Order: sequence, then structure tokens, then C-alpha cells
Amino acid sequence: MIMAAPAREVLRDGRGNILGVLERQRLVGKVLLRDARGTILGSYDARSDVTRDASGRLVGQGYLLPMLLGR
Repeated sequence: MIMAAPAREVLRDGRGNILGVLERQRLVGKVLLRDARGTILGSYDARSDVTRDASGRLVGQGYLLPMLLGR
């Protein structure tokens, strides 16, 4: 049996503090990244294989959401 990734995944640092949340939108093939306060930092579109920031500007080709947490 294949296990699907959860629709919502909390990202934590080594001390357990919440860094952000990944929200998978399976029907449209996107993943949203929110910070600890719930503000959208960016999104990844699996169909076009690009990551964009919260303003819609291209960050790069591929899954680059984790690097948006450090901004």
C-alpha cells in the first residue's frame, strides 16, 4: 500500500518551535508554505515544476520552498 503525504505538515526546528506549515493541494498539484503566523511565503507547482514567492515572482525551477523559510 502506498502512503500519501499528509495534506498539512508542520515544520519544526530542533527545539520544537514551529517554523512553518506545508499545505498540499493535491487536486491542483500545488504546495503552499506558510510561516509560523500563517502568512503565505510561497508556493510550488508540481505541474510546471516551479517555486514562486508570495508575490508570485519566480524563485526557481524545482521544489525550493524550504529556502523561503530563511528569508
